[in-house]
Amino acid sequence: GTIYKGKDRIPAGEDFVKRLQERQLPYILVTNNTTRTPEMVQEMLATSFNIKTPLETIYTATLATIDYVIGETGLKKAVAEAGYREDSENPAYVVVGLDTNLTYEKLTLATLAIQKGAVFIGTNPDLNIPTERGLLPGAGAILFLLEKATRVKPIIIGKPEAVIMNKALDRLGVKRHEAIMVGDNYLTDITAGIKNDIAT
Repeated sequence: GTIYKGKDRIPAGEDFVKRLQERQLPYILVTNNTTRTPEMVQEMLATSFNIKTPLETIYTATLATIDYVIGETGLKKAVAEAGYREDSENPAYVVVGLDTNLTYEKLTLATLAIQKGAVFIGTNPDLNIPTERGLLPGAGAILFLLEKATRVKPIIIGKPEAVIMNKALDRLGVKRHEAIMVGDNYLTDITAGIKNDIAT
């Protein structure tokens, strides 16, 4: 929405990133989008939106969720070496993000697992995602459905919550008062700044 909208370019957003790069000002692109890996975001920005940016400048709600659920590097490595195991019957966590292939069965598995006590985590609260087609249902809409079905509120990781903002500041290596949050969505981007004492 700030750098691009669906497949539409936003030239001012492109220029803004280039000016940050020219002035060697540290920046991080914080996105609630969980449908692309950071590598996919990097490639898309370069090929479709004329923005070449290092991989470490892209921080997704997926990465923030992993940081929250798994912990820091040492623990992540140990868990990865031990091997992740998907357990659809009795999982420890139910992590919900945007799923364009959502089925009733997936919702059923998530509902039952949460009812059995799995920790309910939402990657982001976006009710809609802006596209060239218009505002489509976002991860927040799926979370709302599951919250009503289970009567359990999810732990939200993405903007506007503190988890993603604190991790983004850590990655950027700047203090809260040195940062500026730029965004197009009041409910996620601007509220993220306001709620976390970051200028917007």
